[in-house]
Amino acid sequence: MKTLPLISVGMPVKNGMPFLKKSLHNIIEQTYSNIEIIISNNCSTDKTQEYLSKVNFKGRKFKIFNQKNQLSALANFDFVKRKSIGKYFIWCAHDDLRDKCQFQILVDNLEKNKKTILCFSDVYTSEKFSRNYKKITFDFQTQNLNILQRLSKSSIQKCYHFYGMWKLKDLEKIPMYYNPGWPDLPILLGASLLGDFLYVPKANFYYLEIKKTEAYRASYQDNINYKINKISKITKFLIVSLKIGYKLKKIRGALLMNFFALKKLFSILIIIFKKKLRST
Repeated sequence: MKTLPLISVGMPVKNGMPFLKKSLHNIIEQTYSNIEIIISNNCSTDKTQEYLSKVNFKGRKFKIFNQKNQLSALANFDFVKRKSIGKYFIWCAHDDLRDKCQFQILVDNLEKNKKTILCFSDVYTSEKFSRNYKKITFDFQTQNLNILQRLSKSSIQKCYHFYGMWKLKDLEKIPMYYNPGWPDLPILLGASLLGDFLYVPKANFYYLEIKKTEAYRASYQDNINYKINKISKITKFLIVSLKIGYKLKKIRGALLMNFFALKKLFSILIIIFKKKLRST
């Protein structure tokens, strides 16, 4: 009998209650059997640690880490990835949900597609946890595109597919450097240098979309007083893009990453300009 490849599920948590209970059980109840669950409790001040000490994992492999010193949000995401040993890896936030067959469908497709680094499905969003989700248009697939087309398409998208299923050996090649503007975008651009993103249906992702200011996110997630400095934010974004590109593909990678990081910034300027025109 063929052994199923191991999926590592990384769940970085800070103050996850009351959403954590339903989100974690959504993972435990996946139809795919061979998973390990890695949870990093990032100095929560609510009842997260108490709840995690009592969870019934129903025979699933699991590791729980209670951090003694608070990590940045991105560092906590990196922590659960580095503790993973599976062939495949997926980040699961404490307030997101997914179809219970999702892991099985995504793994089946990754096994068939050797050039694919990331597999994902349809996205449903809501401002209320587990209620009133609506499907959004989100075309992230880059299969059959060349490297320039992949980077171009990925550079101007939202990053929902960051929560797709990754081939861990490829994901591990991409360094995770903090930048306050778009922490996940350089990772996805780096992934576009290495392989393609594959869309598959019927493995839906349900995303709680709560609007927060950048200052609030920084204060809540990273425990820093974040004064919004646009020049600094842009500079760090470009530097991180350069570093990831160079790490993956040397000079060519750095130039490509920086070019498409600039494309992202240009697309934002266009949006801002259009909003100003409408308001005049």
